[in-house]
Amino acid sequence: MIKNNIYSAILFLCLIIFAKCTKYDQGPEISLLPPKVRLQRTWKYDKFTDLTNNITCYNCYKDWEITFEKNNTLKKKVIYLNNNIWDEKIITGTWELIEKDSLMLDEEGMPTEYYTIMRLTRKELWIQNSYERIEFKYSK
Repeated sequence: MIKNNIYSAILFLCLIIFAKCTKYDQGPEISLLPPKVRLQRTWKYDKFTDLTNNITCYNCYKDWEITFEKNNTLKKKVIYLNNNIWDEKIITGTWELIEKDSLMLDEEGMPTEYYTIMRLTRKELWIQNSYERIEFKYSK
């Protein structure tokens, strides 16, 4: 009887672990947190690649951040030069995770964009569409 309970517990744990395996090309292989929970935080722009020209920029958007909130709203902080003065703007919108590997971003005043999630860990998020790849780092 005790052996049956032990085997049942082991089988149950294996099912939980393998049910949480992700299908992202760049990992992680196993995560105990669902993708939606891992997304819900503030991310700093780390690396941007223009796929049409194959140009990569590491510090072009260094002070930009995007926050995915629990109620599927997003806030994007952008810094830009306005008449020789650095200015900060907050862009709001909504986001949606589609089938665990696609991300829809609908920012105010912009067309809706769809990205494939290439990597999603607690500390890294990489997204890509047909013309750009953006890598983010977790911002505390």
